[in-house]
Formats: sequence, structure tokens, C-alpha cells
Amino acid sequence: LTRIEKSLIQSEAQMTQVLRQSPKMVWGAFGLSLLSWVGIIFEYGLSLAFLGLDLSLNQVLLLLVAARIAILLPLPAGIGTLESSQILGLSLLGLETAIGLSITLVIRARDVLLGLIGVGWGWYKLRGERRGENFS
Repeated sequence: LTRIEKSLIQSEAQMTQVLRQSPKMVWGAFGLSLLSWVGIIFEYGLSLAFLGLDLSLNQVLLLLVAARIAILLPLPAGIGTLESSQILGLSLLGLETAIGLSITLVIRARDVLLGLIGVGWGWYKLRGERRGENFS
């Protein structure tokens, strides 16, 4: 416990130092985070609109929060929890629950696509390094 306490004290001292010495950097990080969340909300709302739902911002936020909580649960890849959260959220809103599975498939397909892009990029970089080429 003493090591944990020392670690927490050091972390707090470092956070205080960053906040005092670089407030612009902290505000910049906050702004980027806020911008990121606006993009996430827009993407999710747009996906729901493509599936034929015309929802208010509050309804989109409710479903998005349910999805984020489900993803944070300690299960591998949130298997089943994401699907359940979307079905539950849509049923609470009085909407067709089948769309919950549809939005989940859209989310999973996007995640797999981004993962494949990352694997492809890594494979390309690794292949280039083996040939002695230097890509930055």
C-alpha cells in the first residue's frame, strides 16, 4: 500500500505540474477530446439515420451512452453486451428493436474494417523494413 500511495502522490504532483506549466496544452487536449466526441455523436446519429431512424439528439445520446457502457464492460469485445444495449435502448424509446441489431452490425463492420486497414498498413510497413526500405 505504501508503494501505491507514493505512486498516487507522484502522479498528482506530475498532473499539477503539467496544469501549471502547460495550461494551453491541457486546454488543447480538452478541445481535441470535445471535437472527437462531436464526431462520434455525428457518426452514430448519421448511422442511425441511414437505418431509417429520425431521432432527436437526446435519443441519439441515450443510445450512444448505452453502447459505450456496454463496450466498457469487462467482456471480450463486448460480445453480446453491445447488441443487448442497443436493443434495450431502442425498446425503451418505443422503437423497433431489430434496428438495434442493424446498428450493432454497422458498428462491428466499421471496427473490423478499421482493424483490417491497420493490419494492412502494418504488413506493408513490415514488408518494407524487411527489404531495407525506410518508410516514415
